[in-house]
Amino acid sequence: MRAAAAYALLSLLLLLLCPQNAVGKSILNFPGEVRQRNVVRATKVSCEDCETLEGLYKDNSLVFVLFYERSLVGRQYYKQSIIDGFHAVCNDLSWSRVVCAAVDMVDDKAYALQYIDPKTAPAHIVVQNGQPLQLQKHHLERLMSRPGDKESILWHLHDITTAFPIDISVEARTPEAVKATLKAHRVVLVFGVDRDDEEKRHAFRAAAQRLTLSGEFRSAPGTPTEAPGYLLGLGQKALQALLAPPSSKKLALGSFAVFLDGKLLEGEEVRPWPKRKKGAKSKVSHDTAFLEGEGELVDMMKEMVLAGLKAAAKTTKNGTSSADPSAAASTKVDSSTSTSAPAPRTSAASSPEPSSSSSSATTASSSSSSSSSSSLSSSSSSSSSSSGSSSEGAAAAGKRKRRRKRRGSSTG
Repeated sequence: MRAAAAYALLSLLLLLLCPQNAVGKSILNFPGEVRQRNVVRATKVSCEDCETLEGLYKDNSLVFVLFYERSLVGRQYYKQSIIDGFHAVCNDLSWSRVVCAAVDMVDDKAYALQYIDPKTAPAHIVVQNGQPLQLQKHHLERLMSRPGDKESILWHLHDITTAFPIDISVEARTPEAVKATLKAHRVVLVFGVDRDDEEKRHAFRAAAQRLTLSGEFRSAPGTPTEAPGYLLGLGQKALQALLAPPSSKKLALGSFAVFLDGKLLEGEEVRPWPKRKKGAKSKVSHDTAFLEGEGELVDMMKEMVLAGLKAAAKTTKNGTSSADPSAAASTKVDSSTSTSAPAPRTSAASSPEPSSSSSSATTASSSSSSSSSSSLSSSSSSSSSSSGSSSEGAAAAGKRKRRRKRRGSSTG
């Protein structure tokens, strides 16, 4: 009887400690300083700004997890370098799609046992959509040869997560870097900022992260499936590449502009940093905002990006209307003098390209019609030549008959 009661109590404790339907918590719901630091303590212990590992998996698609033991921190250079490298990488990836979680095995050894041998700690894993990603041999070799090296860990994360880019916004310091970002996305929202203005730099990237991770554009009507880009131009030199046709004015520091296919979107004004409205209730909680006024910033950026996405949905990358089939037909040129151009990026709803068999059939029919027309031309030319020769013969016979008549009259 006692054994049965003890077993029931143990089952109840396991159910409480390991809930089947974990309540998720997105990185967007943590305080601004936690979002910037980008390291959340993953634990079953109740504490401020903590979350269970299951909860982090539920509402964050990409989680980078470190298993370590605080009693060993600082005792060995090799192990400490791995811990330091993890935190350096997570700081670099603040405002990205990657959410970092640290598991202290002193309190939560059970978490580590699911993935690693605790003797090998500290160790880190990458979990995408709740499933750990398999570590490849070349990843393991480089990570072990350079323990804690930030560049190696970042390379590992970019290489193993191929489903989507882990960065949401990009900081550019040169015109070349600006142009590269404009080429990578059809729609790009640009903010020019002084290099020393860290507060606004982080605020812009925090707002871009909120727009992306909250799925603001997934169900927006009339927009393509392609994600927009967010570019932070650091310093006036970086903005030299952003001439705004047709006015040819440089994008000033402290202003926002939306670009479509590398050009300033027509009809969309360059806007300054939004002002807070007195008495207006912010849509972003004060507890989770990185900066006062993040709600107003998110609203303005959303409005500008939506304008760019809707314009992109109406046109292909070469500028023709995607809704008007005659526009695409009018762009055809002589195949003998033109070179093939890359196909423009289109939404998933675009019509498929014609199959090779239908193309060959069209070619065959056109060639056969041209051959039949050429044979028709040759037959008409032959008939015209035969009719010409018969008329000439009739004229000669008439002359001979007239000469015979003249001879007969002269003889009589």
